Amino acid sequence: MLHPQAKEFLDQVAQMDPPAWESLPVEEARKRFADLTPMYGLVQPVRRVEDLEVAGVSCRSYAPECDSVIGTLVYFHGGGWVIGDLSTHDALCRNLSNQLHVNVISVDYALSPEHRFPFALDQCHEVVKAIANDSSLAGFDSLPLVVGGDSAGGNLAAMTALRDRDESSRVIAAQILIYPVIEPIFDSSSYEEFADGFGLTRDNMRYFWDCYLGSGAKPAQAAASSASSHDNLPPAIVLTAGADVLRDEGERYARILSDSGVAMSFRRFEGMIHGFVHLASIFNESANEANQWIAEELRKHLT
Repeated sequence: MLHPQAKEFLDQVAQMDPPAWESLPVEEARKRFADLTPMYGLVQPVRRVEDLEVAGVSCRSYAPECDSVIGTLVYFHGGGWVIGDLSTHDALCRNLSNQLHVNVISVDYALSPEHRFPFALDQCHEVVKAIANDSSLAGFDSLPLVVGGDSAGGNLAAMTALRDRDESSRVIAAQILIYPVIEPIFDSSSYEEFADGFGLTRDNMRYFWDCYLGSGAKPAQAAASSASSHDNLPPAIVLTAGADVLRDEGERYARILSDSGVAMSFRRFEGMIHGFVHLASIFNESANEANQWIAEELRKHLT
């Protein structure tokens, strides 16, 4: 059932037999992830790129080439809360800015295990609040404000939307969750089926969650699905990959939101593996299709 590009990519990875993320020292894992930059797609030109600080957090802003900007996306990168940074997601943020017709603020939140939950979430929430309160921080009119992220960044986006609702701020107009991490539960059907050999593994995710939570946090505290209520959340755009350990939890969360009356757009990309949107050099056609679908759905929710 794998897409031919996914099968070819996984066969190549199997031949190279790279070390598992959890087997590497943290700094080496981060370097290896950064060294994969050629896989993350062509660096599209945008109207403006600027490094800045918002609420004490390093960020990077992107203004799209188009004239018809529909809002600002505050973006949280993936990497299991352990790896990844502004540079590893530079190409993706440029693509999203141009294809979604949005300004993008990419957030360089503090990584685990040096900074455990809820440190990164606190930073992400503070950045959103700061931009909502003062659009000049970003250098452009920031409203309507959207949060989004891939993988662990999807968890941060979902959790930030919940916090925004709980504080009655309601500054977030929509949330974009790209194959999101939702909960530290490792026995779903997709975890069983794709535990190993499909890119992201079950052991990877156990390691990432352990780094993020440490011994001081209860798993439910960082699980978006464990909120006492999912009512009155902003519209959600949820995308999953068919051959991904995270597929089932992302789709379960989409159902939770829909059952709670949240405006919902959902799509599963069959045959794709975790990270395909980010790995745009490998999965250019599917990544572009995903971004275009997100763009269409976001416009429906914002206009």
